[in-house]
Amino acid sequence: MRAIYLLALLPMLPPALAALPPGVIERAGSDVSWRMATRSMPKGALVTALQGNPERAGTYSVWLMLPAGYRIGPHWHSLATNFVVLSGGLYVGYGNTVKAGAADEHRSGAYLYLPPATHHYLYTRQMTVLQLYGDGPFDIHYLDLADDPRLGK
Repeated sequence: MRAIYLLALLPMLPPALAALPPGVIERAGSDVSWRMATRSMPKGALVTALQGNPERAGTYSVWLMLPAGYRIGPHWHSLATNFVVLSGGLYVGYGNTVKAGAADEHRSGAYLYLPPATHHYLYTRQMTVLQLYGDGPFDIHYLDLADDPRLGK
């Protein structure tokens, strides 16, 4: 008899106590842990992996936290990249060089899709959180080697 009562209460259990179907991932903002982003990105960026590993082949989804004044010089990626601005503002410009005033501002809720090999640069004016997702491995190819933090700049 007790088992019947417990089964009747199952739909009222909080989601954290209910079993998820195989393969389902749920994350709350308070449950993520931030770490320094990959060495291919300038210092100051934090990342948390939501799904997959962006450094390996396969689907990935991460959140990136970029501080105010963050800048990534002109670069491109081997594979298509998707961005969603979750908070703050992201400025993105296109081409081989940074052009003052040419970057478009993308506010919270904006979506960007960049095909492979799209030359672009970005910066922030305030702390900004992005969701970045796609198929890995994620890579960055800088057009000016002086912008590449892996080279010990």
